Formats: sequence, structure tokens, C-alpha cells
Amino acid sequence: MNISGVNSVVEALAGQVHVEKVFLCRKLPKVEQAAQDAQVPVKRLAKEKLDQLFGPNHQGVGAVISAVKLCHSSDILASANCIVLGDRIQDPGNLGAMVRSCAAFGADLILSEHQSSPVNETVVKASAGTIHQVRIARVANLAQILQQCKDNGFWTTALAGEGAPLHSLHLQGKVVLVVGNEGSGVKDILLRQADHVGAIPMVAGVESLNVSAALAIALYECRRQCGFQ
Repeated sequence: MNISGVNSVVEALAGQVHVEKVFLCRKLPKVEQAAQDAQVPVKRLAKEKLDQLFGPNHQGVGAVISAVKLCHSSDILASANCIVLGDRIQDPGNLGAMVRSCAAFGADLILSEHQSSPVNETVVKASAGTIHQVRIARVANLAQILQQCKDNGFWTTALAGEGAPLHSLHLQGKVVLVVGNEGSGVKDILLRQADHVGAIPMVAGVESLNVSAALAIALYECRRQCGFQ
């Protein structure tokens, strides 16, 4: 898998991922030091060659890494305090931004396999390198996982426009947030199954937020209610 960008490469070098080689087209001391610390070889290329390998927005650096290692959902359920269930998240940029929010607020991520973006180079780039800090699993049946979460003592809240104000809900302790497809939202079966349906209050005239923006707000509210512990 190819990744590019200073933050993505530095995070990969510092994280639990195998980096095969780093490519530079200019001096980047932060990247070079991280590569040296990780004992990863660095090769210098012309900018034109780096463009061919990694596209035009590489910030002067690219790397070849092993594929992102996914977890088993049972491992997440056994030890997590906050879990995000992603229902048919199709846009890799949105998925990468969701990963970044999960990393910022200490959440794990379980994705539906059906109609969902793969965890690819675009996701890694959009996560700004934080993908190596988040446990991610993919499952065939998200409704089954949601029920397992409830059976394991999690309070479950699905995000939708018709829900109760998010700040009025109990989001402390072991919490699951369910977010849905960019177009159709969370499936009805998951809305009915969740303990609560929560909405983010907004001014009149705005129908909805991007799924990654809504998730970031919801995760912040969870941390706020827990006193940022």
C-alpha cells in the first residue's frame, strides 16, 4: 500500500505498521529522523517520479507500507469503552476523517462489510496518519454486533436527524455510536435496535451534517459528559 504526506508517513514510521521504504524528493528532516529511528531505508527520487508513484499531493514524501491490519470485533467488544459502528460508509475521505476523530477521542471502529469503502490509501491519507492508532474491524452483520454490544453493557445511540437532542442523552460509561451512509443514513433496523436515537441541534435551514463532522461532535459530547476522563 502506498501512502504520502508528511504526517501520514511520520505516523506510520512511529506506529504498529511495517514500512518497507520511504521516498523523498526534497529534504524533510522530520521524516528522515523518523525513518532513521525506525531503521527504514530512504530513497531520493526526482519530483516527477514521486508524482508518478504517489500523485501530485505528496508533500515531498511517500512510503510503501503493509496493508492496514484489521482487528476481530470480539477483541474490540472485550476491552473498548467507546465504539463507533459505521453503517455503509462509502466515501473513503469520510472514512478517513472518521478514523481521525476516533483517534482523537479514544474510540474503536467497526464497519459493515456491505457497501462500505475499503481501508485503502485514500482512507490512510484522510486519517492524517492516525489510522495506526485506531482498532478497526469489518463485519458482515452490523445488527448482530449492535446486539452483542448491548448484551455486553454498552449504551447504544444511533445518530439521525429525527432523534432527541444529543446533549440530553446518557452518553457516559460504555457507549456505542451508530452512524450511517452518507445518503440514506442509518438503516431502520439499527435505528429500532439502538437504545436511543440522537440528533445534533442545528439552526433552521440546515438539513444535516457530513457523517464525519456529525461523528466528531458526538464523540466530543461523549467525552464532555465523562468529564474528559
